[in-house]
Amino acid sequence: MSHYRVLIPTTNPARTGPLLKAVSPFLNAEDSRGTLLGVIEMAPERPLSEGVEVARAYRALLSRITRYAERGPGELRGQVRIAHVAAQGIREAVLETDTNLLVLEAGAGQGARQDGLWVNAVEDILVDPPCDVVLVRPDTTPVRSVLVPVRGGPSAELALRLATTICKETGAELCVLHVFNPRISADSRQREETAFLKLSSAVDVPVRRITLFSTSVREAIVREASQHQLVVLGATMSLMHRPMVLGAPVSRLLRRMPGSVMVVKTAGPVSALKDPDRPFRVETRAAAAERVDRWFAENTFHSREFADLRRLVDLKQRQGVTISLGLPTLNEQNTIGKVIRTFKHALMDRVPLVDEIVVIDSGSSDRTAAIAERAGVTVVQHSEILSRYGVFQGKGEALWKSLFVLKGDLICWVDTDISNIHPKFVYGLLGPLLSDPEIHYVKGFYRRPLQFGAELQAQGGGRVTELAARPLLNLFFPELSGLVQPLSGEYAG
Repeated sequence: MSHYRVLIPTTNPARTGPLLKAVSPFLNAEDSRGTLLGVIEMAPERPLSEGVEVARAYRALLSRITRYAERGPGELRGQVRIAHVAAQGIREAVLETDTNLLVLEAGAGQGARQDGLWVNAVEDILVDPPCDVVLVRPDTTPVRSVLVPVRGGPSAELALRLATTICKETGAELCVLHVFNPRISADSRQREETAFLKLSSAVDVPVRRITLFSTSVREAIVREASQHQLVVLGATMSLMHRPMVLGAPVSRLLRRMPGSVMVVKTAGPVSALKDPDRPFRVETRAAAAERVDRWFAENTFHSREFADLRRLVDLKQRQGVTISLGLPTLNEQNTIGKVIRTFKHALMDRVPLVDEIVVIDSGSSDRTAAIAERAGVTVVQHSEILSRYGVFQGKGEALWKSLFVLKGDLICWVDTDISNIHPKFVYGLLGPLLSDPEIHYVKGFYRRPLQFGAELQAQGGGRVTELAARPLLNLFFPELSGLVQPLSGEYAG
């Protein structure tokens, strides 16, 4: 494996420190990346959309954790998954993130809290893993020696590969152990020795080979483990097919071993379709509603989640992108000056989040253009952009033509008639784009009550969306039909 795409699910992000440290060699390996997945399991009778506030709290916590992890060379981002069944949510995340190494924390260990729901999820996944899996019981002891007991099982190569990565990244010594049964014949022993040498020679780091003789392989491994700080075990054939993967044999083994322990299991072959005569199935209304609820809960953000502007600048610089802010105007002389000053001071002068601000004017008859120019930004008349294709009226014309003028990799548009303007109108849109590479478009919405002049209204707004946009979304993109009304004139992509 030349690189790792690691998924680390957790139901308790605050306690992931030792686990992240244990798997940091995989995150720091060349061309590798990781996702810390906060798993929220909702009761079956509750709609997933009720988890939106919990999801925001999880995202904030994951952001702090991944920010600390960014001090190392590895890339780690946070993501939230809401599901009625945690194991199913994890499986879906594996597919969506193209994960090739799933990290699960063992439920038993020194001082570890037993969590019945988490143990059930881990066992469900280990019975039929969606990708290669490593079950980790972390320890804080620095790793100087890694022990890999090799018995030739289906996961032996994976165990050696992961142990090799750990030794490369930490400088630890790799020790490969094989336990011979003294009662076997000379021919059988010769075959085992040949296989052991072949397997242990396939790594590209120095190896210390250890051979022991014992009628109890497990006891021999436990005794030798006391000389090392990390043991990496490949799941044996019996464990590959054991329904209770965290049952008594594995639990006893974990309890008896000191230091950190990793039990690895390779992914099985992809199961064939049970009914090849049905290439697709019609989604039930309940399943579609659950999908909409999940999408809504996992992808509805608040601007305060991204108030740390220096973090956004760091994400921007890491990704090597530029950001343009487009301001469409039509007779906005009363507000345009304040809008530009607010954004320019907070997002360009104080921190280099936005690279350019351009006013796209639609032929204002007042002093809008002059005020904007005095504020130090570029002003372009939309009628002069691509005029060979015709000149038309309307905000949509100004917006699509602005794409020809704005130079950024990310583009944000904000209405300019807003009296209570704030930098959050911009960074609240840019935050999801910079934090999650899977997000390509962000649209703002207002929280009622709405203010129209001096009047507050509990209802109103969003008629066009409700009559035209939502029916089309329901038909072609049902996941997006969970949008919140009323939508604002602010968006980014």
